[in-house]
Amino acid sequence: MNSIQITSLLYDILGLSVGAWLVLRALPARGPWRLSRDLFWLSIFGGCLLLLAYEVGVAGYQSRFAVLRLAAHALFLVFTPVLLLRAFACLQEADRRARFFALALTLTGLASMAVYVQASYLEPHDLQIRRYEYRSDRLKGLTEPIKIVVLADFQSDSIGSFEEEVFARMDEEKADLILLPGDWIQLYPYDAERFEEERTKLLALFASLKHKPRYGFYAVDGDVERARDVLRGTGVHILEDEVARLPQESRLQIFGLLRPSSRETLGPRCSWDTEYFIARQGFDGLTILLGHSPDFTRGF
Repeated sequence: MNSIQITSLLYDILGLSVGAWLVLRALPARGPWRLSRDLFWLSIFGGCLLLLAYEVGVAGYQSRFAVLRLAAHALFLVFTPVLLLRAFACLQEADRRARFFALALTLTGLASMAVYVQASYLEPHDLQIRRYEYRSDRLKGLTEPIKIVVLADFQSDSIGSFEEEVFARMDEEKADLILLPGDWIQLYPYDAERFEEERTKLLALFASLKHKPRYGFYAVDGDVERARDVLRGTGVHILEDEVARLPQESRLQIFGLLRPSSRETLGPRCSWDTEYFIARQGFDGLTILLGHSPDFTRGF
């Protein structure tokens, strides 16, 4: 287990222990306004869990992804079981209001668990391929369509069977051009040896492609790593606020943005505005603007 896994486990044990004490021992079994007190103290408990997740994620790992991971543990692995435990305790009472309250807590807890199962075990392995067709006067003269594949946001801490399936399906598409907008390997805290192991697996997937795109691969930095650190040795073209013009017959050029640049809205005040419009000037084909964050698209 790495340190974030150990931290998450300790966080869960501490949270469940405090939560069990709260709902079984500290909160009154009966009495006026008991249900209101339940809601009040459960809300305080949930707020403290989220505050602790934030403090540990920022102070211990300097990573918003660590904060999000611990916050997910707070909601699904600590607060939800505590909610269900309180519902079970309320079901033991004869009071109709308490039973109704228990039913509401149970339904809320079960809905939360359903979201957890979907998000943790189903969605991450549900590969969906979306197809879009784009027509432009700037592509006049093409003798056949150009197929472009966009591949990003694995954010994997272990390259495995799912990533292999993705590359296999991508190979079947026989793309003419593959764009890589970042976030493939995500490790926190950073472990250089393990990073190199996962990077080697990722490079093997690139090497396994039987149908190499005729116009190549182009990448930009993501949030969790630099493209140059991950993709060195692959032959992928990495763009850093610069343009790459493809062969003339493609009618395409690509302007790739650094991660901070992709968070700037396109316009006269953004840092890459001049370079972008110089790149477009005199080019009568289609310019693809590639960045990790979608913020830059607000300028269109």
